[in-house]
Amino acid sequence: MTASQWEVASLYLGAFQLGLLFGLIYDLFRITRIPLGEWCGDYFSAACNRELPLIGRLGAAKRGKLLAVVTVAEDVLFCVVLGIALILLFYETVNGVIRFPAFLLTAAGLGIYRVTLGRAVRSVSERLCFWSACCFRYTVYVTLYPFRWCWKRIVAFGSREWRKLADKRCRKAMARYTERLLRSVETTVSALTDDSGRKERRQKKDVGKKETL
Repeated sequence: MTASQWEVASLYLGAFQLGLLFGLIYDLFRITRIPLGEWCGDYFSAACNRELPLIGRLGAAKRGKLLAVVTVAEDVLFCVVLGIALILLFYETVNGVIRFPAFLLTAAGLGIYRVTLGRAVRSVSERLCFWSACCFRYTVYVTLYPFRWCWKRIVAFGSREWRKLADKRCRKAMARYTERLLRSVETTVSALTDDSGRKERRQKKDVGKKETL
């Protein structure tokens, strides 16, 4: 059964529109990969390196294995959904007859979207991602500020008490060491005095013996 000219035209127009639609869907997929280190334009890179009040620099995420896995998964999902959409379009318009110009028109729609509306969408998406990241960071900062304040006070109090305890232990240790040192000095002095007294008594005894002789 041959398709009418209107059905073929509907197929080609639908394929072109499908290309435009899936160009937008691919950009939406790309937006989800920006936090994982997906390449962005000059605005996002410069904005992430800008010094912001209280939170500092956002810093762009580095590329990693997770980005590669997510990219492959999203590309496979994109191709599968696009293929299913094309098949449904063929069955809806020309009763499932495959017409290769429809694939070319879909690719043309993707390309035209890429060089026209896609640039504006990418630019807006970069700004949305940056400001969303700023809002998230500020929300986290404000939420965690009381806990950070309490933690700093606890750490400062603990460090002061620890220094006091360490100083007290050090003073006690020094006192014990000084007491032991004094005892050892007293013992040494007493031993030396006892030895000198014994020598003097012996010398006196020897002198007395000599005089008696």
